[in-house]
Amino acid sequence: MDADGQVFPVHRFPADGVEYTGLAVEDVARASFPLVIDPSVFFGSVGDAYITAFAGSYATTRSTSTSFDFGTADMFIGQAFQSAIPRYHTFRSVIKFSLASLNPLAVIYAATLQMACVVDVSTLADFNVQIIKQDWSAQDPLSNGNREAVYDACLAGTMDVVWRNTNGLPMNTLISSPGLDVNWLVPGGQAYYSLRGSRDAAGNAPASNGNEYVRLAAAAHSTPALRPMLMVDYFAVPSATGRLVQPSPRVRIQDTRIKLRARRRKTLLTAQNREA
Repeated sequence: MDADGQVFPVHRFPADGVEYTGLAVEDVARASFPLVIDPSVFFGSVGDAYITAFAGSYATTRSTSTSFDFGTADMFIGQAFQSAIPRYHTFRSVIKFSLASLNPLAVIYAATLQMACVVDVSTLADFNVQIIKQDWSAQDPLSNGNREAVYDACLAGTMDVVWRNTNGLPMNTLISSPGLDVNWLVPGGQAYYSLRGSRDAAGNAPASNGNEYVRLAAAAHSTPALRPMLMVDYFAVPSATGRLVQPSPRVRIQDTRIKLRARRRKTLLTAQNREA
């Protein structure tokens, strides 16, 4: 944002393993200074968990949870089937971030969720890992008494974006999601999400014995570089509400012009002069 209140898009680009943020040269050229470029900010997960369901009926596993794990190293997303028992399994996860450090009047214009897969056992079928806009603040902290409400709401919730398909999913690498819905994010507040598999969402049961789930690194993972991060781009709020005006300095130039001054000549008139 420049001194006239013009807002310019901030561009991000990677180079040599480093992600840079900046403005286009033509935008800088037409900006009124001073010019403020707000940086990207990263928020680590401040709470995550996965909820499990298992039963002999696939429909029951999708509608009734059995347990949850909070603060573990990994988050589970997907399904599995044990034909020998027989028993179906369903895994859904939740995650939250604190945006308390952002000024409540700041404007968020872009955000992505970065996560890393540490185990991929989607051998039966590949699926999409969906990021769900689910406000589970009423059930925070998670407990056995409220986990069912969170589990059901994850299935019924509105998808924000697909983080990634499990086909060819790189291991132990932070991968950014497509751009998230910034209207879901509140500066100074909390950001709540859940994670589910697309085959779970569609009600596609595992076709045979085996697994179709992944494990993503959680906030308690032993490798900090793999922990989930919410990256947010935002505009800071100017300190004053009025338009910033830069007074133009006054320059005084010495007058070097040649000044001509005429002196009046006194002429004495004599009698001789008068006679002439």
